[in-house]
Amino acid sequence: MDRRRHVGAHRPDPQRRAPRIDLDDVVYGVHAVDEMLAAGEPLRRIHVGDDRKRDPALRNLLEKARTANVPVRFESRVFFASFPYKAHQGVVAFGEPFEYAALDE
Repeated sequence: MDRRRHVGAHRPDPQRRAPRIDLDDVVYGVHAVDEMLAAGEPLRRIHVGDDRKRDPALRNLLEKARTANVPVRFESRVFFASFPYKAHQGVVAFGEPFEYAALDE
C-alpha cells in the first residue's frame, strides 16, 4: 500500500490556533481582573479556562462581570498557551486601549 504524504494535506484546526493578541491591553490573573472590575475599569472581555467554569473562587468575579456587562468566554488551554506571561491562573482580561495625549507643542 502506498502511503505517501501529500504536501499541504494536513491543515491545522482553525479552532485550535492561538489568536493574535495586543499584549498592551491584557490583565492577567484572578485578583488583577477582579480588582479591575471592582474599580469600574473598562474591560472589553474576560477569558476563563474551561477547567475553571465551576470554580467557586471565580463565582464573585463572574457575577461582577455579568453586572458590568463584560462578556466572558470560556477557553481551552491552547488559548492561554499563546500568552508570554504564564502565571495567568486561567483568567485573562482585555482592557480598553490606552489613549495617549497628543503633544501639540
